[in-house]
Amino acid sequence: MNITKHFSLKLNAPLVNPRWSWGAVSSNGRRVVLRVWGFEKRFFPEFDQWGYIVMDSDNSHGPGKAERLRHIDLIRSGVPGELVICTKVPDSMPWAIKDFGADRVFAVAALTHHEGITYAILGKARRLN
Repeated sequence: MNITKHFSLKLNAPLVNPRWSWGAVSSNGRRVVLRVWGFEKRFFPEFDQWGYIVMDSDNSHGPGKAERLRHIDLIRSGVPGELVICTKVPDSMPWAIKDFGADRVFAVAALTHHEGITYAILGKARRLN
């Protein structure tokens, strides 16, 4: 199953646009699911956990940026967030998804900002059926 179908069928959070959407809001509006790259992470000792980049203000552009900012705002306002961690096709440009964690999502435990970059701190995993 590709990631577009995964978002729609497994996560009940259809992407607005399969090409440029970086995440989606669930059909009932009670959850935000974000795609993140597995290699774009940093360890945060204050959380004793990894954080994954959800917005890099210097490098984020394109039609998906406004949608991503809305998703981040929803999480900041209290809507639960989840992460789908993706791996990249080596040397792809633009980046293409090689694989993703189809069997689980991770809760966003917190959002934090460091040197112009917004990170989602990894929370508990939720296994998918």
